[in-house]
Amino acid sequence: SAELGDAIAAAVLTLPAERGGTDLPQLLAARPAAPVRINGLLDGSMNAMLDSALLLADQGYTALKIKVGRGDPRDEAELVLTVRALVGPSVALRLDANRAWDLPTAEHFAERVAPAGVEYLEEPLRDFEDLADFVAGSPVPVALDETLLSFTPRHPPPLGGVAALILKTAVLGGYER
Repeated sequence: SAELGDAIAAAVLTLPAERGGTDLPQLLAARPAAPVRINGLLDGSMNAMLDSALLLADQGYTALKIKVGRGDPRDEAELVLTVRALVGPSVALRLDANRAWDLPTAEHFAERVAPAGVEYLEEPLRDFEDLADFVAGSPVPVALDETLLSFTPRHPPPLGGVAALILKTAVLGGYER
């Protein structure tokens, strides 16, 4: 399976790093990025997400990912603002819309959640063609994930203004790609 292949590739890459007295990020890049905070995932009913937000914050998670784009955007924006009030400003809020919205809906949602100070809104748009317009006017930083699948490292998407890329090795074709 692809996951097994990725696990083997990671193990093969880790071995020379360990033998060299370093770690995988140092082996792959001269100046690797700082450690990435792991998301605690909030999904399900509103009450379940609020309970999970408190629990995960109490467990020490410093980033929470909230799945949005499944219900009424106004209700989901209120959820984001409520989670922010519950967990305080030190916990990053990352939102994932999974390409749920047209441009006007995404714009309204971003305006409503802007006071929550979200770290980014991942994949807000159904149509990649609207991305430049959204990024130019959005009060919320944008991240891409699934959109990257239609591009290659040799022919990347236009990324002007995009704040983060969500790279999943299994989805993108492994470590080599």
